[in-house]
Amino acid sequence: MRPVNEKSLFHALCEVMDKTMSGEYSTDQAMAIVKTSNEISKLLRLEHDRARLQMDIHSFNKENKACIEIRELASKGFDNTTHVTDGIDYTK
Repeated sequence: MRPVNEKSLFHALCEVMDKTMSGEYSTDQAMAIVKTSNEISKLLRLEHDRARLQMDIHSFNKENKACIEIRELASKGFDNTTHVTDGIDYTK
């Protein structure tokens, strides 16, 4: 899997549109790709919002001598799944 950002996602969608218009992709295939890209866009938006919130919290903590933190959910397994390997080769 290659890294995705807004520019690469836009490029991929334009490519799908071109291939659909030329008949390489069916309308159903194109719709499935667009639905997937919508989900990717939501994840990118959430990550952007999270980064903004972290910056705001850092500023708040600095100004108010506080120690507010966001719970780190993405890097932690669920309690009943921490022993299960994910089967992904991270060396690639």
